[in-house]
Amino acid sequence: MVAAVSFKWKISLAVLGLSLASCGFLGHQASICIENTSVSGKLKDNELWRGEITLTGDVWVPPGVTLRITPGTTIFVDPKADDQHGGVNPNKVEIIIEGSLVAVGTPTRPIKITSIPGKTKRFNTWYGLVFRNADEQSRLKYVQIEHAEIGVSLIDSSILIQACTIQNCFKAAISCEGVSAPTIQDCVLIGNKRCIGGIEIHDDSQPRILNNVIEGFTHHGGILIDGRSKVLIKGNEIKNNHHGIRGGHLAEAIVMENVIKGNTKFGITMWDNLHIVLRKNIVTDNGRSGVSVHDTAVLIAANGANRIMNNRHYDLANYTPFTIDATGNYWGIGDPEVIKHRVRGLVRFEPFLVR
Repeated sequence: MVAAVSFKWKISLAVLGLSLASCGFLGHQASICIENTSVSGKLKDNELWRGEITLTGDVWVPPGVTLRITPGTTIFVDPKADDQHGGVNPNKVEIIIEGSLVAVGTPTRPIKITSIPGKTKRFNTWYGLVFRNADEQSRLKYVQIEHAEIGVSLIDSSILIQACTIQNCFKAAISCEGVSAPTIQDCVLIGNKRCIGGIEIHDDSQPRILNNVIEGFTHHGGILIDGRSKVLIKGNEIKNNHHGIRGGHLAEAIVMENVIKGNTKFGITMWDNLHIVLRKNIVTDNGRSGVSVHDTAVLIAANGANRIMNNRHYDLANYTPFTIDATGNYWGIGDPEVIKHRVRGLVRFEPFLVR
């Protein structure tokens, strides 16, 4: 459960650069222009941010209010201050959206959200963006987020996250909880040796994860699936993580047209009662097995036209008492005697594709 939000409900705005004049329209309502200043607290009206904005505490966008951020805006987070002492973490700055956040940059003028350079170590210094029952018109496009605890937390929220770069966030680049159904598309998610997970999917979430690069998450791995979630994972490059895709419980996933390679343990590892449909993926060069199936997990890979090959120990390892039908896939070689030693457990692989 997420802690209740407690705010002093104030906005601290330095005199310099502040304009209270209308600077645009959101729907039929004018927005207050906030430019080159410091901000914290609850928004009372629609606002438009531009220039350089420094957050000295939590910012709360309540229901019915829209915050719009213009291309080229940089938001600096003060890592030593949370003058609101509320939100999910009372000691870290966060932007909580229960209304609408429209942050749309461009390829040449992205929006940047980062910690203040040079003030302290630049890792896990602020909490992140928290969407809670947010307006479905919210969207992030060409936004760069870094050094947060969780880059984007989605709690019962279904928004568009497109063409964003989220990097060096401690617990996760993106977390989905409750009944969240975001589209995460064309993003680059980058971890480091201290980052736990790329995309973490919990509860009854139903995200669509499309055409992203997910790289460098050395604990949970690129994508973690659990709860009763239903996930579409399509067209991604999932590489150089601890695990590529890791999941369990009662979740379901369609995994198709991805490249899953170079992960230090498993390309895909499944446990509990996870169901995965595997179609047209390349699963290769992973440090242990390409696909590893445990407990009562169910892998549906028959006639999947997957290319599962060149993984270190096994291409497909079945640790369950049930036979996996993996016919109609390519194993990197046409010799069934060789393929037989590339799979473990009860696996039916013939007939197989020869190229």
